[in-house]
Amino acid sequence: MKNGFLSFVGWTLTGFGLGIALMSLVLLLFGYSAHQMQDPNLVHSTDAALALGWANVGFQLGAFLFPSFIFYWLQRHSWTSPWKTLPPLPIMALGAISLLIGAGFIDLLSVINLKILETSPSLAQWAHSGETVQTELQKALMNQPHGSGILQVIIIIALVPAVFEEYFFRGALFQWLLQWLSPWKVMVITGFIFSLIHFQFEGFLSRWFMGVFLGFLAYQSQSLWPSILAHFFNNLSGIFLYYHFHGSMTVPEGHWMNSPIWWGISTVLMIGLVLWIRKGSRNRAVPN
Repeated sequence: MKNGFLSFVGWTLTGFGLGIALMSLVLLLFGYSAHQMQDPNLVHSTDAALALGWANVGFQLGAFLFPSFIFYWLQRHSWTSPWKTLPPLPIMALGAISLLIGAGFIDLLSVINLKILETSPSLAQWAHSGETVQTELQKALMNQPHGSGILQVIIIIALVPAVFEEYFFRGALFQWLLQWLSPWKVMVITGFIFSLIHFQFEGFLSRWFMGVFLGFLAYQSQSLWPSILAHFFNNLSGIFLYYHFHGSMTVPEGHWMNSPIWWGISTVLMIGLVLWIRKGSRNRAVPN
């Protein structure tokens, strides 16, 4: 039975409303209000950033987990259905490191993204101002003075998005759109929405590609686990690089990770990985 358009959109909008409510509730539990969070001075507060981080977890719980749960329930499936299939170990392992392999290509897309924005100075300024706020909040969040704070950072930035976002974008939304569209169209559309929902437009192209690739990974493996691992280790690497570069959100100029050679090597490796995954999935589909 097809899940109707209005039904899915309705549950998703309900989930977003629930997410906003949970976000406000978590902020109140930390002693903040939504109005207080508009104070620009709080951007540099580690306590406020931690509160906002957990508030975002509350938002994702409502916006992503709730409509996904409803979708699988209405489809007469268990809400745990996407978690039950474990692909072969090589797929799991390559999934885990896939976005790290493609990091150079992703950085190249970010450079192209910036060049496109520069064709419109006003658009570039608007995108940069939004990116600056997000960057300052992330820096404040990661500047935790103790181990328990760093553990919370890993949960907020790496673990929760990997599980909740994959469950929604590569799980429920992906499966719902497959009722009408081809897999490749669904990968492109869900990747676009995935990038758009982050509201960070200096890296829109790179995040769009990541969304498309994660959809490809989930579809080819017929499991969410490889895309969850890819998402988790990609976000975890960002935390590691922040501490490695002593509080910088960007790779220093002249570093090999900013080299066109690395961009080229990463692009070739990423193409090879995509072809290998496609070949492997076709071989598994052929009966003995």
